Amino acid sequence: MTTYHIPALLKETLAILKPKKGKIFIDGTLGGGGHTAALLKAGAKVIGLDRDPEAIEFCKIKFKSALDGKNLKLMHGNFARIDECIAGKVNGILLDLGVSSHQIDTGERGFSFSKAGPLDMRMNKGISATAKGIINNIALEDLSDIIRNYGGERFAAKIAKKIIIARKQNYIGTTEDLARIVKAAIPDNNPAHVRHSQARVFQALRIAVNMELDNLAAALPKALSTLKPKGRLVVIAYHSLEDKIVKEFFKTEAKDCICDPKIPACLCKHKKSLKILTKKPSTASDEEVKLNPRAKSAKLRAAEKL
Repeated sequence: MTTYHIPALLKETLAILKPKKGKIFIDGTLGGGGHTAALLKAGAKVIGLDRDPEAIEFCKIKFKSALDGKNLKLMHGNFARIDECIAGKVNGILLDLGVSSHQIDTGERGFSFSKAGPLDMRMNKGISATAKGIINNIALEDLSDIIRNYGGERFAAKIAKKIIIARKQNYIGTTEDLARIVKAAIPDNNPAHVRHSQARVFQALRIAVNMELDNLAAALPKALSTLKPKGRLVVIAYHSLEDKIVKEFFKTEAKDCICDPKIPACLCKHKKSLKILTKKPSTASDEEVKLNPRAKSAKLRAAEKL
């Protein structure tokens, strides 16, 4: 099995969560267990949750002694349903978003344009949607929107048209097929520009297949309800759309009235439920980025339940 990535912003995460003996935390994106290992080392108990069964199996081996000692519980599940997975309240929750290095490096998972394999991209193979299902079936405009909105790709329309033309001739079933089509759609042949566009297209499809933004939006209020008073929620995002969802949720839940300012009296009766701990997102230092390039785009936001 390929290795998992080094946990991003670990020092900042621990400084906010303040793990110690007697505290219980949820690592809602277990992955290779990097953050969980640090929480356990500090004496805390951890509930590790991940939608990818391979992550659970990896951590069963990695944390065998912790599992035997009842300090760690591993669960296969989607953090969007965190309230259904967990019984009781906890002291802290971590959501480290995005894709793992293991998923990218495992060719048969289909996440990377540089790895040969079927065009899958499912973080949980129990779901029906796949990347090949999307690109071989949805309408031109919808495909273009996915590539533009989730990937930030300026040639989204050109790439979508190329895909539509290609799929009329042959079924697009592999990462190599899609990478080749994207390359042909880029106006210039600059290798760096091509690679960037390929990466953005694959990212966009991954987000769409796994409904990552919808799951995050659903998870945040449920995570907040799962915390004890004074419990803390840490979210590490790697995509601007993810970070925006977290920022807006925190902003809304940190104030009482959320009515339109033009309304003379409050009608919503909304009461603030959290205190924002990070006025600006924490980002990785230059030293951390040198050791862990994946951390370069990481943004950490945190809040405390009132």
